[in-house]
Amino acid sequence: MFEVAEDLYNKGMKQAALILYECVSECEKYQHSERLAMCQFRIFLISISLKKFDNLNAAIRLEIYVEKLNEEVQLDAIKELANVYSTMHLWGKVYSLAEELERKSDALLSFRSRGKTKRITVYPLITYKAYASLLKASVFEARKEYAMALKYTDIYERVVDIPEPSEEEGVMIAKFKRWAQGNRITINLMSGNQEFILEYLNYLELYSEETLTAFINIIEVANEQSLKIEFDLEKYENKIKRFYLDEGCNSRIMTHRYMLFNYELAKYKCNRQDYQNGIDIILYNLSLSTLNQDDHMTVKCVDLYGTYRQQASLSQQETYSQLLKTINIK
Repeated sequence: MFEVAEDLYNKGMKQAALILYECVSECEKYQHSERLAMCQFRIFLISISLKKFDNLNAAIRLEIYVEKLNEEVQLDAIKELANVYSTMHLWGKVYSLAEELERKSDALLSFRSRGKTKRITVYPLITYKAYASLLKASVFEARKEYAMALKYTDIYERVVDIPEPSEEEGVMIAKFKRWAQGNRITINLMSGNQEFILEYLNYLELYSEETLTAFINIIEVANEQSLKIEFDLEKYENKIKRFYLDEGCNSRIMTHRYMLFNYELAKYKCNRQDYQNGIDIILYNLSLSTLNQDDHMTVKCVDLYGTYRQQASLSQQETYSQLLKTINIK
């Protein structure tokens, strides 16, 4: 049953595989085996949603099985756990997982020569050591400890600077260097250096795939520091919406980021007294969060609408009332 489940999982038939993984887990729940741990990891990956409390429960369940996994698979499990805790802003937990990821990746890299044995991790091993420092940088950025965030950004860029990389490693090296460049701009922007907005726009001319993440950061800073963004914002918001509708709406991570962008954009427009457009975006985002069962974003949108409810038109009030009827927060 486990082998059939793995075959279904690898073919993308994840809901069918989930049934078998759960069955195997039930049969082996007292065995404490690697196969049981692998079932739990697969169940975790399939079950991750935009409902943060469900994800928290799933993460807690998985953690007790991580040490039973193959030592390489542990790297992927720790990385995924850290990503989930990041979405919940549990930064202490993210930092401890980053430390564990760094320790375990160092241990594997110290006795395994690259290319001599077939690896089973999703990414090249060097990726996990670099990702550990990227996670630490994100923790310090969230805590507004910008000097430390820059320090770890330098570290993960340096970690991937390895001699004679394989083609696959080269792809990951390029990604980390691109992220480092963008994250330095973000950190400097967050620390109050407004001139970095122009540098961010220039960066996006080279790396348009980073547009959504960049604009979450730019508009968040504009809201925090009461800035008026001096460029054609509408051009970028339309571009981001088209990209999401064309390519991103089936991606959990993309959907989460797109809703963050809409939330910050709605707040920005309302702060600039563009209430009708701002409230339209709040209502659109509320419908998205409800559809995707993102309880946390639903609450944020309801709260933001409440701040500006006196500015809503009659049609917007009616739309809000209809949306409220669809909300079912557990």
